[in-house]
Amino acid sequence: MNYLCKIVIPLFLLLSSHVLLATTKIISSSKPVPGEFRFLIESIQKQDLNIDNKAQFEKWMLSLDESFSVLNKDEIFFICKAEIYKAILKKYKDSEIDLKKFNNTFLKGATEKIEQVNRDKALSIFSKWMIQALYSDFKTLLTAPQYLNFVTLTQNATAIADQSFVIWTKKLKMVAPWLDLFINSDSSEFEAIIRPMQLEILKTISLYSDLLIRQSRFKEDWPKKKSTLASLNYFILKDVKESLKPVSVLDDTPVTTGSGSGSGEIPTAAWTPRDTPLDLPKATDASLSPTLPPNYPTPSADYHAPEKLPQPVNDWVQGQ
Repeated sequence: MNYLCKIVIPLFLLLSSHVLLATTKIISSSKPVPGEFRFLIESIQKQDLNIDNKAQFEKWMLSLDESFSVLNKDEIFFICKAEIYKAILKKYKDSEIDLKKFNNTFLKGATEKIEQVNRDKALSIFSKWMIQALYSDFKTLLTAPQYLNFVTLTQNATAIADQSFVIWTKKLKMVAPWLDLFINSDSSEFEAIIRPMQLEILKTISLYSDLLIRQSRFKEDWPKKKSTLASLNYFILKDVKESLKPVSVLDDTPVTTGSGSGSGEIPTAAWTPRDTPLDLPKATDASLSPTLPPNYPTPSADYHAPEKLPQPVNDWVQGQ
């Protein structure tokens, strides 16, 4: 009996350790992508996706694998960042929430909860990054000179027509409601709101990447071979355990070279948020490329794609 125990117990421990070390493959990037995009695709894959959503995710990622192999780094970063920030900032910008509540007292309460974000296992890495980024922007807004004008306005009910104050107010309307939602929700409720957004963001990035190639390069630069999960070019399949490191999201991958998250850098008017990219008809084939409208322009033999995209202009807020 003792001899049998000596054999069975080590065998049980060996099997248990094998289960603990078992891993799942996820799609990750082997080449440069924005940190925000990396958080996005990792978070989506850790969701309990149904069959339809999983199939959509894989199709969009295969489309992006082909598109990113053609686009340059600046184009990839611009599309990913613009679409992620637009989706976040437009979500509650028209809400009727009372802005007077967003003061230093609110900031203190927000700080206490957000300090625990990185230890919250119910939040995805995308949610952790997003909340800390918005919190950083919110603190910047409360230390801006326009905040004193805001206090005066709320105390005396006087209108302030200064353009810088109007812009500041619009930024506050885009950032503050997210923090209010986070403070007054538990993690599971907050994730239930974020998860559908993540898939929509990925879909939009996929469609815009495809559209950019069609409009700037047409089909001459398309890869000759279609991407499959077994033959990825820009992305790779990687063990999920390698991405489960306890990191501070903002410190690990800075979004911009300045302070804060960069969400204060509002997208340009040319990228005004749309519910459906350019209202193109839905694709009918498996490639997910949008069906082109009638009389779509054909390539010109004299056309040469620009080597560098024009720099965006920060005039989006004024135009709203």
